[in-house]
Amino acid sequence: MDVAGGGNQKLTNLVQRGLLEARRLVPLTDITHTNEADIEDLFAPEWYSKLLRASGVARIPKSKLTSGRRIVKQVEAFLGGRYDHYQPASHLMRAPGTLLGDVDQATRDRFQELFTRLNKLLS
Repeated sequence: MDVAGGGNQKLTNLVQRGLLEARRLVPLTDITHTNEADIEDLFAPEWYSKLLRASGVARIPKSKLTSGRRIVKQVEAFLGGRYDHYQPASHLMRAPGTLLGDVDQATRDRFQELFTRLNKLLS
């Protein structure tokens, strides 16, 4: 689950009402080891910059995206407002071969950790 400052009140309410088990939630901050994280933060900022360009969202210099801060918020700051972060995800799903070879080992490790934890929840 994405984690922003102040937590996620909707999920907290669902846990408190007994509709979700807290132990079945995987905060992305556990994977990124940061205070806040979205799924985009599992990717290296340099690679996400390439994805933004390839998907037609924006040409953002690699130097404008840094580790440790939420990538989505950095992109919004650069663009001066919200952007459709589903557009890069859609591009990646439609044309995965164009960028997947550039994914670094640290990114692969973060996704591996996420899927390992998710798989453990299934047993």
